[in-house]
Amino acid sequence: MAGAAFVAHSNESGMSIITVIINAEHTDTDDYARFTATNDLLNYVVYHWESKTVAKKGQDIDKSQANVLDGKSKQVSAVAKSDFNIIQKIDDDNTKHIKVSTNQIQAPVKSGDKVGTATFEDNTLVGEGYLPDQGMPSMELVAGKEVKKSFFLKVWWNHFVTFVNEKL
Repeated sequence: MAGAAFVAHSNESGMSIITVIINAEHTDTDDYARFTATNDLLNYVVYHWESKTVAKKGQDIDKSQANVLDGKSKQVSAVAKSDFNIIQKIDDDNTKHIKVSTNQIQAPVKSGDKVGTATFEDNTLVGEGYLPDQGMPSMELVAGKEVKKSFFLKVWWNHFVTFVNEKL
């Protein structure tokens, strides 16, 4: 039996918080016990946790680059597709826990094409951490600018050299 229960939602400091109180203590002597428990839980979250923007839309993370095949430039900057927000303990610096992985892509590359992923590796999990099958928070990295295809003879020569080096 769930006893005295209460579910609440609140927007606090940029975070959407849902609290669930089940079988609140002291309900036999205090009609407001479930509300007091909810308030205590919300206060705990507000005073110990914060929402932090790790990267803003269009910002690079650790000067990440993606390699470009057959392009006029060999690399393109990998930038955040949208704002990347995480929830962390107040005063923690979790920017060092962002893992960036980029793909090798074929020219031509348009600004906004997906070139990789940034993943927040949370070292301070509470309980099981995130929802099952969701993994750690991550976001797409996209090309920060356009990279045109190189001159066709140069492309042909690079493919020929690659073939010789790999197949012969």
